[in-house]
Amino acid sequence: MIAIIGVLVGLLLPAVQAARESARRNACSSNLRQIGIAFQTCVDAKKYLPAACYTTASATSKPAQNPAGKEHSWRVLVMPFMEEQAIANAYDWSKHWYEEPNLTTARQRVAVYRCPSVSPPTTVNIPASPDSDSNRPALGSLPLATTDYEVCTGLKTGLLSPNPYPSSAQRVGIVDKDVVTPIRQVTDGLSKTILAMECAARPDTWRAQSKTMEVNQCVGWADSLGPFKVDPMLPNGQKGAAVNVGMPMNSANDGEVYSFHPGTAAFVFGDGATRFIADTVDLKTFCALMTRTAGDTPGDF
Repeated sequence: MIAIIGVLVGLLLPAVQAARESARRNACSSNLRQIGIAFQTCVDAKKYLPAACYTTASATSKPAQNPAGKEHSWRVLVMPFMEEQAIANAYDWSKHWYEEPNLTTARQRVAVYRCPSVSPPTTVNIPASPDSDSNRPALGSLPLATTDYEVCTGLKTGLLSPNPYPSSAQRVGIVDKDVVTPIRQVTDGLSKTILAMECAARPDTWRAQSKTMEVNQCVGWADSLGPFKVDPMLPNGQKGAAVNVGMPMNSANDGEVYSFHPGTAAFVFGDGATRFIADTVDLKTFCALMTRTAGDTPGDF
């Protein structure tokens, strides 16, 4: 009898695990759908897609949409168009995200920014910004609320040969840093351009399915750092792959698409449609989906 029960458990456990992962995938897809709707609602209200982030460059340029010239995340910019109005109301746009009262607001967990397949990241000692895009000081072991979703601002060079993107304008993503994007600029079409995607488990850094001792560039949902360009990635999670052979996703979560759904990752497109794309997707197709004006046609994905 015990042996029979053991066999039955062995048969049922994979099915239970698969059912749980299916439920988590649906929840993750729902999160991205809500994010996509928030972007669309922003377009309806303001006639543009918000900036991917506002960086140190804003202090000099002070764009009309960010007159104080402070550092902010796209996740904060779309919050007024989600069911997160209370957090949006508590946020002070005249301050950097890492200044009070915003730093206190940044500790509040936002469920729509978390993938249920991801275990809560460990508490990390947050250093000063490693990037010139932000003047964030060291924050210590502050329990910031995290995020598993990010936007992509385009492509790095050295991904494909022959290069279908000879100009920098052709490599730009659907959103960009420090500038808004009127819909007319998405000439490839909203339904053919990825808007947001998984970049999971930050501020822990994962490379090749293993957690490292590094602190990720993005440390929470309020952090202005995080939007990235697609790099030529090696299977070990480092940059520097040869042309045409880079991994489109799931190599590292340090400024690349990364998911804890086996063999795939979740995306939302500019028209609000959500889709899981296999990590075996052709690199050329993946790049075509990440650009907004290149005039390229994605293959099957």
